[in-house]
Amino acid sequence: MRKVVDNILNNDQIKQLISFAQNDLTNHVTNHAGYVVPRRYTNEQWKYVFTRYDQKEFIDIAESINTAFPDFDIVSLRTMHYSKGASMGIHTDSSDEREGLSDHGLIIMLSNSNEFTGGDLIMGKELMTLNMGSGVMYSYVGEPHAVTPIKEGTRWIASVRLLRK
Repeated sequence: MRKVVDNILNNDQIKQLISFAQNDLTNHVTNHAGYVVPRRYTNEQWKYVFTRYDQKEFIDIAESINTAFPDFDIVSLRTMHYSKGASMGIHTDSSDEREGLSDHGLIIMLSNSNEFTGGDLIMGKELMTLNMGSGVMYSYVGEPHAVTPIKEGTRWIASVRLLRK
């Protein structure tokens, strides 16, 4: 199951998420499952920067996501920053008890498409084009996806793990 939804987040919410990720943050955050985990890390293989958030840090953003997807609970909210050369190989998401049990993912585009080249989101065999603030929700079952290498600029997304109520 895949569902594209426009205008999940507004420009102010997007700026807030990106600004927060670019500033000095605490080294750790308590996740939905109650574990204290590193807030930020760089994936050495794919070169993207991953930042975790506590839902209490962005209540209005959580409310916007909950409004768009009322049949789901937010398990985790993260941003991923892709700069030149960064990518994500083909993979299928799965639930991780240490992150909190989840069964769906949501990718929300935080960048304008004119801010980067490359960085295409491919789900299954389909090229997904998302406008800034829009997203695609997908089931973990049967939804392999990847991001092609960034050629120029930077690409920001919000990566949200969801659990059907």
